[in-house]
Amino acid sequence: IYTPSFAAAGQLEDITDWAKSLPYFASLSPAHVKTGTYKDHIYGLPFSADASVLIWNKKLFKQAGLDPEKGPTNWAEIEADA
Repeated sequence: IYTPSFAAAGQLEDITDWAKSLPYFASLSPAHVKTGTYKDHIYGLPFSADASVLIWNKKLFKQAGLDPEKGPTNWAEIEADA
């Protein structure tokens, strides 16, 4: 979140070359890498991804015969509702 401000102030180390040399770099989410990038230089990498918020389309739930007021609360329910 603060990458642009800190990078512009010279408070971060450019880790672009090191990051791109990691064997798993290509498998990282581009959106997550972007949060640690400023002016095409990488200053930070993600260490986890989170899916703590779930939004569902109540209209589509109703059309599918599901309770539109009760969204899924775990992956098993998401799979069952699909």
